[in-house]
Amino acid sequence: MAQQVSFLLYGAYGYTGRLVVERLVSLGLRPILAGRNRARVEAVAREFGLPFTAFEITDSTAMDAALKDVPLVLNCAGPFRNTFTPFADSCIRTATHYLDVTGEIDVFHRAAARHCEFINAGIMVMPGVGFDIVPSDYLACYVKTRLPSADRLVLAFGKVDSVSRGTAATVLDQLGRPGLVRREGKIAEVSTAWRQRSFDFGNGPELSITAPLADVFSAYYTTGIPDIECYVALPCRVSGWALKIAHRFIRPQWFRGLLRRRLQKQDKAGPDAHQRAVGNSVIFAEASSREGQRVQAIMRGPEPYTMTALVAAAAVQCTLDGKARPGFQTPSPTFGAALISAVEDFEVEDLE
Repeated sequence: MAQQVSFLLYGAYGYTGRLVVERLVSLGLRPILAGRNRARVEAVAREFGLPFTAFEITDSTAMDAALKDVPLVLNCAGPFRNTFTPFADSCIRTATHYLDVTGEIDVFHRAAARHCEFINAGIMVMPGVGFDIVPSDYLACYVKTRLPSADRLVLAFGKVDSVSRGTAATVLDQLGRPGLVRREGKIAEVSTAWRQRSFDFGNGPELSITAPLADVFSAYYTTGIPDIECYVALPCRVSGWALKIAHRFIRPQWFRGLLRRRLQKQDKAGPDAHQRAVGNSVIFAEASSREGQRVQAIMRGPEPYTMTALVAAAAVQCTLDGKARPGFQTPSPTFGAALISAVEDFEVEDLE
């Protein structure tokens, strides 16, 4: 078998990064592992028998040296609002394609704003090749195909049983920010828990609230639908008015700092192997039109971190296979069903 072209994976020793490394190796791919801490990168590299390097994202010279001889970098190091721009700058200078596994909407804003720069450099920049946003991007595209005249899209995400420290830290950083929806093609700020709606993810109706998820931004590029709302199921029973009141106490920096310190004492980096094996994910999508037509579908799949490893590895393979398109891109228009097809135990059911 011909030797695979190498590429760089940054953030290899993080919880998600390590899962992605395991998946890549199982497919016969041999990434160059990278991160800030040389000792931690080396430990993972030795375990899998892979090459490695270490550099700070603030060191543009070292970053350029690491990227200049590879066609692609997969960034698994968050918060991505801190790591995206240095990588984007270096990828432009070195003509390197960029993928990451972020779900941070700010990153999508920044990437789309630099679309022309990426085209001029001949590179593809695709944030969100993990659970955020591959399955929901596919599902949005699916309901749009069922109802081409749709001008409103609703996406809702079922409860997630356990998250990694990195994910939790990113969520904490988002606390105190306004909610976001898309109206007539433009992003609009709304209040926290702006709307509440119940969705049946398989165990009866569950109260969910609007949330500023990355799909508010990306699904517009994927489907062209101008009005988009995203919801997340609440982890416990709580009323919408209580959320609005509680949000006033989440805004101060001291409260977020308290939560962050408690998070740092968390023993586990993320869900263990058993939790990932028995866990699952559920996403609901609804497309509707001004004429009153409506279609709904629900996607069931593996636990989010498991799915991230599967689809991120598939995105790497597609890019190495020459399927990249220059500029800011979203997964489904670029790779079709190739990424979600890497997930064996997922299903999409039409509800109406």
